[in-house]
Amino acid sequence: MALYSRGSQIKSVVVFDPNASVGHELKTLVGPIQIYEDVADPSMHINVTIFDTFGKKENIPIRSGSRCQLLIEHPTGNVDFINYPLFITNIINTGSTEKKEFFTLELETGGIIYNNLQRLVQKYDDKADKLIKKFLGTIGVPDDRISEDFETPKYPIQFMGNYKRPLNTCVWLASHSIPAIEGDTGTDTSNSGSGGFFFWETLTGYFFKSVDNIFRKAIDAKDQIEKYFQSSTMDALDERSNYRIASRPSWSKDHALLDKLSKGQYASFHTFIDVLDEAHTVAVRDPSSKHEFKPKSQIESGDSKGAVLANEVTHNPLEFLSESRYRCDIIDTRTFDEGEKYDKDNITDGKTNQEQVKYRARIHSRYAALFSEVLTITVPLNLRLQAGTVIEVEFPRINIDKPNSGNVNPASGFYMIKSLSHQFLSEGDFTGLKLVRDSYSETK
Repeated sequence: MALYSRGSQIKSVVVFDPNASVGHELKTLVGPIQIYEDVADPSMHINVTIFDTFGKKENIPIRSGSRCQLLIEHPTGNVDFINYPLFITNIINTGSTEKKEFFTLELETGGIIYNNLQRLVQKYDDKADKLIKKFLGTIGVPDDRISEDFETPKYPIQFMGNYKRPLNTCVWLASHSIPAIEGDTGTDTSNSGSGGFFFWETLTGYFFKSVDNIFRKAIDAKDQIEKYFQSSTMDALDERSNYRIASRPSWSKDHALLDKLSKGQYASFHTFIDVLDEAHTVAVRDPSSKHEFKPKSQIESGDSKGAVLANEVTHNPLEFLSESRYRCDIIDTRTFDEGEKYDKDNITDGKTNQEQVKYRARIHSRYAALFSEVLTITVPLNLRLQAGTVIEVEFPRINIDKPNSGNVNPASGFYMIKSLSHQFLSEGDFTGLKLVRDSYSETK
């Protein structure tokens, strides 16, 4: 059996001189390697520590901006940046002795480098997935680094580039996009999705997905989800040890009631002012639904079917359901209309005041709720795990009176990987996970 915690092989760490004509192999000098991914970060990060016992740093022109190739093999996959090289963005001197020097290379993919060299100056009007693919092309990202299952939002977005950077704009587009939920007709609020997309980069490339559809697809494919468990006793040679939680779990549950009330997580009041129509629209967070906002005129409509993870329930303290936050935003719905007649009764094209309010107001609640419960664990290295994927975690039920009752620990259940760090260390290879969910498992 291949042990995930001891299965990695560093095949190549090559640093090129400034003109990229000559490569220098440094794999024999490599120490710890950390790889970081986060759904809230449009760029992944890699740190490679070098133990320089031969003065190579002085003899080799290792400089910021130099290209770097990296290849690591593991039973669960490979870290392969041979054909798509990395760039050194910083060199940190971490220490030295009389005989050796320690320094860390901070590496990024080329996208973040060229992102700082490009600006968007045009007028844009399209759905976010198409625009993001276009912007990634402007910063040199090859097609095979763009996920094939980019999610298509419900409505197009109109805006001016205003000399913003491409990746920054991609993150902005994610925060303003609305998922197109299957069966949603646009006018039926009972089957509408919640706001909230993420745009991020992993080892395999760039992703653009909504929170709701990440959860829905995970629920539909529960049997294929990686499952980890906590156990005090386990034979290291048992193949199940690859899925045993290797560290003491750490929970960070957001019980800060005052902070939640200030964010309007349970219920809030959102006013949108249309500068062209000289009118305002009020949206109210319906606390009985899941991350749902409705125009006040439609507050009697059915509840949202916003997705939560399977076997889990949301928690709303009933005594605090009155609106706790008031927001006021400008909603510009017709700046780009070229002589088109505005139809107030049409609320299905994504441009009218009512339609934008119905969806955009939910986004703040959706993001706030998602990070209400955070679980941090460490598991044996698994390169199949990526930020934005869902895993299942199982903890034993603490029940002295009924040790064999089969009850489920409420901490068990499905979580989304908010961020991770793949760590290649001398004492073993591990993946640190920060997991989030917006609900609590029901006790069985």
